[in-house]
Amino acid sequence: MSEKLRLEVGSDLKALATAAARVQDFGDQHRIESALMGKVSLCLEELLTNIIRYGDADEASTPCVLVDLELIPGELKVELLDSGGAFDPFTDAPPPDIDSGLAERPIGGLGVHLVKVLADHYEYHRASAQNRVTLRFSLG
Repeated sequence: MSEKLRLEVGSDLKALATAAARVQDFGDQHRIESALMGKVSLCLEELLTNIIRYGDADEASTPCVLVDLELIPGELKVELLDSGGAFDPFTDAPPPDIDSGLAERPIGGLGVHLVKVLADHYEYHRASAQNRVTLRFSLG
């Protein structure tokens, strides 16, 4: 049983369901608690949706995003790699409106905020014309 999983997610939002199922299978195989896998799945869904909707990757290219999950001592490390334009979701995304009432808030805009809250560590790095987002989740 491999302690790594690589997913190639196409540029269509329909690919998210297949990716989510494979991530869940990985969690089940490694007996990762379901609450943690829920956090991982939500973070991946938010980030992948943003990359697919707003990234400027060539729509005909597959894969749009490479996703790596790796179990390392005490952590689950998740990396997303795409070749869209430079965009650091943790500093470039507009801050969400979390103070207004629900009726006054615009729809959307909370995805990156949720990732920041749910992941134990998050970072962005740009190299060789590629975006790399790394998330870490404590297994303990």
